[in-house]
Amino acid sequence: MDTTLRLKDIFRPMLITLVLLILLEVFSSTVMPILGILNYRLPFNILIIIYMGFRVQSSTLAIQVLAVQYIHSMFTIEGWGIGTIAGVIICMIISYLREIVHLSSWPLTILVTMLFQLVWFIISASMLLIKSVGYAYILDKFWHMLPEGLVISLMAPLFFILMDKIWQSNSSDSQGDI
Repeated sequence: MDTTLRLKDIFRPMLITLVLLILLEVFSSTVMPILGILNYRLPFNILIIIYMGFRVQSSTLAIQVLAVQYIHSMFTIEGWGIGTIAGVIICMIISYLREIVHLSSWPLTILVTMLFQLVWFIISASMLLIKSVGYAYILDKFWHMLPEGLVISLMAPLFFILMDKIWQSNSSDSQGDI
């Protein structure tokens, strides 16, 4: 069975995914500061890209990563460039590991999500160091990434179930069930 998606199969779920990202970014930008959580923002964009890397097999995945990062950049001071490069590299790594890593249980999903967020941080930090950003800034971002990554990783199993509904993938098509 051919599991690659055609363009018409991608448009609707991608649009819903981007609307969901906008809602989650609004939550992260407005509700969290109201609750007193000022210095942390949940990286829902990374969670969406990790999901797409594992579940969405499409030749347009790089463009989809760009779209997610572009929407994310509207809500942060971060540019879309570094995140797009990191996201595409993450999706390439996932494509090589897709046959080995099956997100078959909640603990495994949490662990894999946290590991890929760490890889995302290493890629982004490397690019920031090339841009001559100081080590203090990188270290500060690392200490913020740990709790943010942990929260996102704990949310990953439920979030992936929601995304499976949006992308209408089932366990046989998506390399395991959560």
